[in-house]
Amino acid sequence: MLSMSTNSINWTKVVKKETRGLDDTDLGEVQELTTDFVITKTGVLDKKSVFYSKGSGSKI
Repeated sequence: MLSMSTNSINWTKVVKKETRGLDDTDLGEVQELTTDFVITKTGVLDKKSVFYSKGSGSKI
């Protein structure tokens, strides 16, 4: 998951890491980072990209 405090995260270390929701929901693997968003991909055959705001998470 992502941290509310973006100043303390080394964002380059989250690429290729699995992400989980608060209820342990699989949110996919981090594929790319932008200034404001973390982009994840889920699925094996039917891949889906999801954009999450860097400030929307609670921890890493």
